[in-house]
Amino acid sequence: MKKRLTSALLTGLMIIALSAGLVAKPENTITGKIIDKEAKGNLSFATVIVTDGAGKVITAGTSGDDGLFKLNLPPKGEYKLKVSYIGYKDTTFALSVKDQVTDLNIGQIFLNADSQTLKAAVLTSKVPVIEQKLDKIVMNVSEAVATNGSTAMELLRRAPGVSLDPNGNIKLNGNSVQIWIDGRPSNLTGTDLEGMLSSTDGSMIDKIEVITRPSSKYDAAGSGGIINIRTKKNFLKGINGTVKAAYNMSHYDRYYHSGDFAMMMNYRSEKTSTTINYAPRYHQGMNRFNTSTLYNDGRAIYSHTNFDREIMVQNLSLTHDYFINKKTTVGFVLSNLWRTYYEMSDPTTGSEFYNSNSTLQHNVTTKIDNDFGFSNLSANAYLNHKFAKDKELTINADYYYYDMSRIAFQSNIYKDINGNESNIPVIFKNLSAQYINIKSVKADYEQPLWKNSKLETGAKYAKSTTDNNLDWLDMTSGTWVPNAPKSTDFIYHEDILAGYASVEHMFNEKFSIKGGLRAEYTNAKGEWISADTVTSKSYIDLFPTLYFNYNPNKNLRLGLAYSRRINRPNFEQVQPQSYFIDATSAAKGDPSIDPQYTDAVSLSLGIKKHINFTLMYDYTSKLISQIPSYDNVTGIKIITWANFGTMSNVSLNFSLSEFPITKWLYLSTNMRVYNNVTKRESYRGSQTAFSGDFSTMVLLPKNMKLELSGWYESGNVYGYFKAKSQGEFNAGFKKGFLDNKALLSILVTDIFRTNINRVEMKDNVFDDYKFRSYYRSQRFNISFTYKFGQSKAYRRKNLNNTDEAARVSAGN
Repeated sequence: MKKRLTSALLTGLMIIALSAGLVAKPENTITGKIIDKEAKGNLSFATVIVTDGAGKVITAGTSGDDGLFKLNLPPKGEYKLKVSYIGYKDTTFALSVKDQVTDLNIGQIFLNADSQTLKAAVLTSKVPVIEQKLDKIVMNVSEAVATNGSTAMELLRRAPGVSLDPNGNIKLNGNSVQIWIDGRPSNLTGTDLEGMLSSTDGSMIDKIEVITRPSSKYDAAGSGGIINIRTKKNFLKGINGTVKAAYNMSHYDRYYHSGDFAMMMNYRSEKTSTTINYAPRYHQGMNRFNTSTLYNDGRAIYSHTNFDREIMVQNLSLTHDYFINKKTTVGFVLSNLWRTYYEMSDPTTGSEFYNSNSTLQHNVTTKIDNDFGFSNLSANAYLNHKFAKDKELTINADYYYYDMSRIAFQSNIYKDINGNESNIPVIFKNLSAQYINIKSVKADYEQPLWKNSKLETGAKYAKSTTDNNLDWLDMTSGTWVPNAPKSTDFIYHEDILAGYASVEHMFNEKFSIKGGLRAEYTNAKGEWISADTVTSKSYIDLFPTLYFNYNPNKNLRLGLAYSRRINRPNFEQVQPQSYFIDATSAAKGDPSIDPQYTDAVSLSLGIKKHINFTLMYDYTSKLISQIPSYDNVTGIKIITWANFGTMSNVSLNFSLSEFPITKWLYLSTNMRVYNNVTKRESYRGSQTAFSGDFSTMVLLPKNMKLELSGWYESGNVYGYFKAKSQGEFNAGFKKGFLDNKALLSILVTDIFRTNINRVEMKDNVFDDYKFRSYYRSQRFNISFTYKFGQSKAYRRKNLNNTDEAARVSAGN
């Protein structure tokens, strides 16, 4: 592991050196200051462009908060410098660069208000932070106060309805959600997704699209919707990018350390745009969890498991766009992710077994070593062609390959009440491998139908194959002996063919409607070779969507939406291999599990540009959940993925996005009150709960910010499980310098150590089951970010909408 860390650090230092070589070269500059002639105030974000005699852009930029701008000085020659700002008359004057000129200070440039432009600016002035569209909410991050100095993860948490659950998973209105980047699924989950978003500078984000009820254009999978993060691309020739380094530390029973590095570099020419990202990460972690199990016959088991872990991740991606002409663009994305994950239990891990008379029968000391390997290669090729205004075709082809391996070792030494060890300890290990191939092709076409109407239609085919192998070996007389009954060989095939059509019509500027229908044919087959069992499923599903939007005036937004969604089981949930959670608990999947379906309706109200209310009702049939059972022979609790029953949820959501309490204090919050009901045969679980998060930002002098944030969950019920309340409080400080190209950030998370998972369960097997765990949630983080070059908004068009890769379970 030290060799891996050393290698990653050396790689990071080499890239920093390369980046420094690109930006450290001294360049002569043009500087100046943009001022409102009448009010005498500084004009920030004014556009400054230098062109040659043919009108070709040589260099360009924008003024900062103080009205100052700085551009690279062009070679000797005659040029024109133009300054533009909405609501003001453009100012243009000649610029002459002589041989002896090194730096050129233009001085103050005064702009005059344009009364004619100001009249038009009522409709085209500054874009609001929050926009309500027919089928989504758009957060214009480039207009948000918090953008400069924030990461993509921090901005995402400020989006309406978005929150993080206790395990760090991103939620939308309390449901799991898919994260897309530039119209394409990120295919990352858990710590990998968190690492990627935390290493992405917020100034690179243009918009965050919150799609609570995805339209028929999108794959029908996923009940929680889609969050699409649209990034900025450089449209000026040359290089721009970001370099970031971060370190965090925690102290529990010992010190834990982690380090991150990330670099994004973009190069744009007349015909091409190329972006490369590299992000290595080293993380030391821990997990401490205790379980107490009381059976209906009076027996009890108390277990305590303490894990320490090390994770090494390297993520490399390359994006290339080629502009054939003004109407046609082609491109590709290549991405590779490597991850190694090692965890080891400490000597205190073990269990105590009591009989029905509450008398200790025996105890067991357990040693667990898990070594995971994960690598992923993904490739996308696309073509986008615009036939005419608002008429275009986009074709995407995708390929994903996953290679996952795991070596799991467990040793159990039993002792009686007198402390005497059993003559035969239970020692075993699992050697498992999983290979996943996913191929898909998709075509989308859109065109106007008639005045104020648009048609969207398309088709998609996806094919996936998962090959799972597990070899179980028992230690017998000092020799590893294969255990054939516990070994498995399982192959899962799935083909999905889909087509859709949707029509959108705007009756007037106040009222619009959109409706669509998506059909998906699924053919799935599971071959459990080791058990000589084959499970096949073929089915056709229809997924309608309908949206109404009514905006009576500029301060009110009303929306009504209905959609039907599907959650197909992920590849972990269908495979019959079992794996140990702790010394006395194991989990496994079921090849015959059915997908779950969710019908959802929502009514939304937006007030001005900061406030949003949403009333939602979801009904889920064939709910996929974990059902516990007990092995009387081994004493192991087995938790199996299965179709639990039904779940209904009613919720009222409130969000406040960057509400300006004063000129220097901003508040963002998401709050949710909901009632969740799950049913299975004679069982009914119900609970009314509350969840909420907040973020306050204090703008301080000299480019400094103070941020306080936190979240709270009152508890919830899901299947047989009931989660208890928990929360977290965080504090951070940020300081920008070097003309805001550099940022120093300090953050402390879970200050009061209240982020603790507590779960209880009662059913026909367990009279009382309690689970309590905590992980390395309290951390001290420090990071440094440096941006070079210039960045303007250019976006790739609608990359593939693949959901199959999102169902891959990438680790523990």
